[in-house]
Amino acid sequence: MNSFPLIKRDISDTERDLLSLPAKFGGLGIFNPCERATSSLPYSEALCAPLVALVMRQADAVFNPAELREDQKNIRAFQDFDMDYNYDRRMKAISALLPPETQRGIVLAREKCHAKRRAWHNCPFLTNTP
Repeated sequence: MNSFPLIKRDISDTERDLLSLPAKFGGLGIFNPCERATSSLPYSEALCAPLVALVMRQADAVFNPAELREDQKNIRAFQDFDMDYNYDRRMKAISALLPPETQRGIVLAREKCHAKRRAWHNCPFLTNTP
């Protein structure tokens, strides 16, 4: 058991794992940086690869910012999909270890988060691109 001041009670390791998930997977997004660093390194390397290649070519490189932006956008889309897939698998594994009332809470939290995301995406005054 770990003490968790945010919810003012002791929590199990399984509950701590649940809280480390992003909100759209029923957690609070309070991740352990030691665990996250291992999975983040390959994502960071892949995202930086187009820039590294550009720096290594230097003299003969033709820099096209739009192409670089598109490459990074595609890499990021793949990474987001991969991370969501892994979070979903983790959420299901964690949920199976929790009591039914907590499982129901996860379902409700996910539904609420998805409803907010849909409302946000349908709002004409907001955009996800700067």
